[in-house]
Amino acid sequence: MLPDELYVLELREFVNKLKGFNKRFEEGERAAWERTRMQTWHLINIQLPRDKSVSLGRLMKFPWDTERPELRPLTNEEKEKMLSLFPKILPESMRPR
Repeated sequence: MLPDELYVLELREFVNKLKGFNKRFEEGERAAWERTRMQTWHLINIQLPRDKSVSLGRLMKFPWDTERPELRPLTNEEKEKMLSLFPKILPESMRPR
């Protein structure tokens, strides 16, 4: 992105571009690690007898191999509790009057 493009973005647009960039970078890293795991798996299994071959999951475990628990929306009570903590976090000069 050119500097001229950056300066005309609104905050929301900038955050969306940043999220997209991070997602694309993480997908590239993930693909590279998957490729490395596959190559290593092939190189190891060539050397082993057929009955002692190693599975991909046993060879290298990655965080994305296990499913993440699904997040649930906050209840109104939980939201109110979090909002009640907010004034305590802000410095005195930033608190609403």
